[in-house]
Amino acid sequence: MKPTFIQKPILLIAVVCFSGLSSNLFGTESQSVESWLQEIQSADDNVRLQARKKATQFGAKAVAPLGKLLNNGNLNIAVTARASLEIIVHHAGRPGGGEERGDVCQALRTLLESDPHLNTQREGLFLLSCIAGDKSVALISSRLGHSDRHVREAARTALETIPGSASIQALIQALDKAEAKTKPAFLYSLTKKNHPKATQALLRYAKVGNADGLRLHALECLARKGEVQSIGLFESAIKAPGNMGLERLWSEYLRLADLIAESVDQQRAISLYKNAFANAPLAHQREHALHGATKKDGLAQLGLIVQATGDAGKRVRRKANRLLAKLEGPEVVQALRKAFATRPVEERPGLLLVLASKDPEGSQALIRAASQAQDSALKIAALSALGKLNDPNLKDVYAQLSKTGPTVIRPVAIEGLLSIAKGKLEQNQTTETYQICQQILSSEQASTSQHSRALSLALATSSPESLKLASHYLSDPNLGIEAARGGISVAKKIGKKPDQQAIAKEILEKIMNGKFPSTIVLEAVSGLKDLGFDPLEKLKKQGFILEWMSTTPILHTGPEDASKDHFPVPLYLAKKDFGYDKVHRIGARRIRWRELKQLTSDGKLDLLKLFRRTQNVLIYAYKEIEVDKDQKALFKIGSDDGAACWLNGKKVYNKMVPRGYVLDQDTVQVDLKKGKNRILFKIFQGVVGWEFSFRVTDTTGKGLDLSQQ
Repeated sequence: MKPTFIQKPILLIAVVCFSGLSSNLFGTESQSVESWLQEIQSADDNVRLQARKKATQFGAKAVAPLGKLLNNGNLNIAVTARASLEIIVHHAGRPGGGEERGDVCQALRTLLESDPHLNTQREGLFLLSCIAGDKSVALISSRLGHSDRHVREAARTALETIPGSASIQALIQALDKAEAKTKPAFLYSLTKKNHPKATQALLRYAKVGNADGLRLHALECLARKGEVQSIGLFESAIKAPGNMGLERLWSEYLRLADLIAESVDQQRAISLYKNAFANAPLAHQREHALHGATKKDGLAQLGLIVQATGDAGKRVRRKANRLLAKLEGPEVVQALRKAFATRPVEERPGLLLVLASKDPEGSQALIRAASQAQDSALKIAALSALGKLNDPNLKDVYAQLSKTGPTVIRPVAIEGLLSIAKGKLEQNQTTETYQICQQILSSEQASTSQHSRALSLALATSSPESLKLASHYLSDPNLGIEAARGGISVAKKIGKKPDQQAIAKEILEKIMNGKFPSTIVLEAVSGLKDLGFDPLEKLKKQGFILEWMSTTPILHTGPEDASKDHFPVPLYLAKKDFGYDKVHRIGARRIRWRELKQLTSDGKLDLLKLFRRTQNVLIYAYKEIEVDKDQKALFKIGSDDGAACWLNGKKVYNKMVPRGYVLDQDTVQVDLKKGKNRILFKIFQGVVGWEFSFRVTDTTGKGLDLSQQ
């Protein structure tokens, strides 16, 4: 019995050992997945990163548990799970993925069917679309009716991505069943499918009525595919656009032409471009058409380029002229001559101008003959080529053609008017000169350069009317500088007459206070002084002190140092001789006095423009003002940075702090005594801005008139 007793434990131990061994042998993978999932959920970023890299070891078996983690409340874990799933999916979809790909697809389908969470549905549909085939289409299609719009959109884009006829058929069925507002999205998805079935569905919708704009969407999709079969549909839609919008139809038509030119048939594309050039309503569309038609061979489309030189759109004409400038050789001149002889009469003036530029000597006989033509547009084109536009007898003809003539001739007619105006000015016929220039300035056909020359000629008449004209154009972005310069010149001339001084002063002040270059502003100031006016009079009447004597900059180490008094102020101000011409010393520093004044339109003095040293410095500024009686007054101070002020030797204001400038930042009530009052003002500067304003008002805030001081 004893041996039997001993054998049982041995057998039990063997069973236990085998059980553990079998657990290790057959449960390794399961245990590894669990362990790996723990790493995916680690709080350590590096652990999660390393775990993510091992995702391909677990394949389809990891899809379900990772899918649950997509909805984890910890965003880091959810993101890591999403990235791990993507790695598994892309690894399964590699070339040669074979059975693994099918297993992962099945696992994703199971996940989508078992887990209703919105995030799982959205992400699962996307991931499935990366590797799925026909087997997954039914499941994905079922999600097109989901209550969540993001899930529905994920299903549509999944079908858009999945290859094969099943996904195309599913999209077509969904398109036919969808509400009107969602049909365009399905049309767009079919655009991504390079298959006859998809094209036929798009063509079907492009043929039907335009309810809810579907026809236009279908045409747009066909244009994006470069579908030749849609040309006729486009052209019939353009003839009767309904509520589709003609401009958008032409834009899509040009898109279609571009794609056909790249991939199918250049000649067919050129015919589309020519059609668009002849009929598209917008200048940029016609320019696009001209570029497309001439991209491969400009010389072959010379007739179209010549025709474009007379287009109503400036950008089209510029494009045509650039193309013509690039074309060289006798065949170009020959083609132009042939076009001149055969093209309609209204196109000949433009052709003649091009011929004159391409072959000035060889076309002389043709130009001279055209200068005697009965057709006024052709005659003017010839006169322009001959440089004989200055015939005053043609003034009315020019005026008429500048409004109603062929587009290419209108700027030539305006050149004729400018030539006549110049001749009239040379003959001192200022009234006629001014009238012609006004006519040009009011023309929308004139270029900016022509407007500028017309304004210059009008101002050269130096009449009161021309000064009003200059004032009108001061704010014009293109003519403002010309108007300011001419206005200053005219104001200086006529402002000396007593009856013209007011209008001359008005425009000079307007220029002085406007946004013009400093040289022009200084000219306006000079003009005001020449006429006996103080350019700062208006601000001085508002109480601004704009002219001071100031020290040169004094260095400081900060606000505390700047707050110190650098002069024995009361004694210094009490001196009868203030000593402006003397050099003062503050320690080892030599300080001089100088005039401080600046042209300003708002009373603010910008010290950065007046001194070379402009960081960690301060200045003292001194001014005497005189009043006719003892009175209470207000000092209104704005400064960047802080400031201090003494009145008649007594400190009345002190705010030496870093700050930005604001007009009338601080108000101080003071007592002015009859006669002279001495004001010493200190302003310190740290870095960046350095500016101040100082004005004196009565107790109601009305400025004391300092214009005579």
